[in-house]
Amino acid sequence: MASYTKVLFHGDLYALRQVVGGFRVSAGQWSVALVAEQARQAKAYHRWVSEQLPGGLRAADVWQGNRRAELAALQRRVFYTVFRSRLSPR
Repeated sequence: MASYTKVLFHGDLYALRQVVGGFRVSAGQWSVALVAEQARQAKAYHRWVSEQLPGGLRAADVWQGNRRAELAALQRRVFYTVFRSRLSPR
């Protein structure tokens, strides 16, 4: 993510409205085991961006990003718990 961010520090982002990709979730993938680690990494990323752009991010932006990272981790945990039987390798 930091590599993309460094590029964006020097140019604009052009986004597409339509979905152009997707991914599958399986019980054997690393993200199932690393839910808490992903939230920690997101918080470190928010801190890094705020250091790279002094005055570019408000403390409230960092706080909100951190809360969203925690919420996303919780949502992934719930998803993996609810759909555990469907995620099991066959």
